[in-house]
Amino acid sequence: MKLFLSVRKAWWLIFVVTLVAAWFAPDSTVDAVKLSDHALRLSRDKAATNPTELIAVGRGDGNNSAHELLQIQTRFINNGDSVFAVPTWIRPKIAEAPSGQAGPQLTPVAPSAPPLPFRFMGRYMEDGRPAVFLLQADQTWVAQEGEMVSGSYKVERIDSNSIHLRFLPLNVVQVLELPATP
Repeated sequence: MKLFLSVRKAWWLIFVVTLVAAWFAPDSTVDAVKLSDHALRLSRDKAATNPTELIAVGRGDGNNSAHELLQIQTRFINNGDSVFAVPTWIRPKIAEAPSGQAGPQLTPVAPSAPPLPFRFMGRYMEDGRPAVFLLQADQTWVAQEGEMVSGSYKVERIDSNSIHLRFLPLNVVQVLELPATP
């Protein structure tokens, strides 16, 4: 019980100290941002065009800070300066094309089909028509002429040494060369 009373007294003491500190705290109307003497000296060394643009240090009237900040903001807007602007030594220079000449002409590149994803694995005859085994990654396809393979290819023709496959999205025929059989 004695411990409880001492903890309770400690909390009351903290509460009273906080109230006293709040009573003697500085007024909120005093400027919150003040320049140090060094910053003020640097700003005067740069020879500002209008001395009223400098933020007053240590003035407690609080009436001038909004007006002076507005003047500084107006100066940046009127001069074209910005805090986030790219420095002049970094700005890219835009090269102008000589008059009468147009810029480089880009010729459009025709779309092309991707490389064939198939590997030839073997062939056989089914009902007198040739059929081939094609391997695509881990999937095996059995295809004859006129059939679809992998959803994007159609077997156009099967020869003794090649398979002609049409890539349907671009309507382009690609040839898969077959190894020579002994």
